[in-house]
Amino acid sequence: MDKRSFAIALTLISLQVLAAEPDNQQMLDTEISNTQLSSPTSCTLNNGNNVDAIKAKFTEVISSEKSKIEQEAKAIKDDMPELNPGEAAIQVDFTFRDEQMELIFDLPSVTMVDTPMSMDFPEVTMKTQTWSWDVPQTTMELQCTPGVPETVVEGGTCEAFGISFSCPKVTIRPGKDICLHVPVITMARQEAKLDVPEFTMKRQDWVIGVPETRMERQRVVFNYPALVVTDVKATSADMEKRSQELTQRSKNTFAGISTAMKSEITLASMQNINKSFNCQKKQLAAQVRKAYDDLNALSAGAQASVDRARAMKATPEILSTLGASSEKLKEAKKSLLTQYAKARRDIEAKRKEVLVKMSDSLGEQQHVAAVTQ
Repeated sequence: MDKRSFAIALTLISLQVLAAEPDNQQMLDTEISNTQLSSPTSCTLNNGNNVDAIKAKFTEVISSEKSKIEQEAKAIKDDMPELNPGEAAIQVDFTFRDEQMELIFDLPSVTMVDTPMSMDFPEVTMKTQTWSWDVPQTTMELQCTPGVPETVVEGGTCEAFGISFSCPKVTIRPGKDICLHVPVITMARQEAKLDVPEFTMKRQDWVIGVPETRMERQRVVFNYPALVVTDVKATSADMEKRSQELTQRSKNTFAGISTAMKSEITLASMQNINKSFNCQKKQLAAQVRKAYDDLNALSAGAQASVDRARAMKATPEILSTLGASSEKLKEAKKSLLTQYAKARRDIEAKRKEVLVKMSDSLGEQQHVAAVTQ
C-alpha cells in the first residue's frame, strides 16, 4: 500500500473522531437547530458493488501493463544482433501465460444490527392558572380642613339701665375651608390567567440500525499475464540480463497492482462505513429535534408568562414560582442536549473501533507488501 493510501486511511479516522463532538451547550444547540426533521429512513452498506467496480478497474490496469511489457519484450527481440552464417544463433522468445493471483486480506463484514437506544424526553403541558394579588394604587383626593376662625366686629345696640346706645358687637365665625389634593393609597385586587408549564421526564425507547463489524478474511482471485522466457539459445550476457530484468519487473508490477487493489477495496469499505455512521448520527439528531423544538416553544411561553406577571406587578412569590418553572424548562433542554451528546459519543466510539481495526489491517498489508516485493 502506498503512503498516499495510508494517509487517506488515517485521515478518515482522525477527522471523524477529533471533530465529532461539539464541546459546549451552545454548539450543540446550534447543531440541533440546523438539523433537518426528515431523517434517512435506513442506513445501509453495500461493499459488494464497490469490490466489483474496483476489480473491473484493475482489470483494465492489468491489460494496460501487459501491453507495455509486450512492447518491451518485442524491443528486446528486435535488438538482437544479426550474426554471420555459421555463428551460433542467439534467440530469446517471450510468451505470456495466464496465471491466477489470489489476494488474501481482511475486510470488514458489516451487518446492520438493531440497537436499542433510550433517552429521557420531557413531557410538558402548559396549564392555565388564575393568579390574584393585591397591588397598591395611589389616587389624589381633594380634602378640606376648616380655615382659621375669624373675629367679626359689627355695629350694634347696647342697652343698660333702660338706656339704649350704639356699641360694637364682636362674633367669631369659622374661617374659609382650605382644600388640597392629597395622595391616598388603596389596595386593588389584580387577577391574571397565566400559562404555567407542568412537565415530567419520561424515558422513551427507540431502535436504530448500527453497523456491527467484524474483520473476515476475504479472497479475491483474478488472472494476470505472467511473462515467461520460453527459448534461449546461444546466450548473450546482455540479452540475458535484459530478459531477466523484464521478467522481474513484470512480477513486481503485478504484485504492486495486487497491493493497490487491496488498499483501494479496504479504503472503499472504510468510506462506506463512515457514511453509515454519519447516517446514524443524522437519524439520532432528527429524533431529538422534535423534543428540542417543543422545549423551545414552551420556554418562550413560560418566559412570556413571567414578563406579563412582572409588568402587572405580581408579588415576589408569584414571580418566583413562574421563574422556577421557566428555569426547569431550561434545565430540561440542557439535559436533553447532554444525553444527545452522550449518544453521539457512543456512535463515534463504535466508528473509531471499526476504523482503527481497518487501519491496522492496512498497515499489516503495507508491511507484507514491503517484505514480499
